[in-house]
Amino acid sequence: MADSVSIIGKILVDSSLIAKYLTDNNIFKYNTKRLHSAIDYQTPNEVYYQAVNNLTPKGEKELPKAS
Repeated sequence: MADSVSIIGKILVDSSLIAKYLTDNNIFKYNTKRLHSAIDYQTPNEVYYQAVNNLTPKGEKELPKAS
């Protein structure tokens, strides 16, 4: 009985590790490789890092807006 439980546990662990790897891999590709039409055919990472570094899509430093 204990052997069957450890086999079932190993299958669950193996399949959950595989699922995590596949999910992480797909998220990485989605954010770094796939171009998105809603954000001018850029990747989400490009848009995020431009915003964080206050850059225009061409890589130029954006001036603060006057109020």
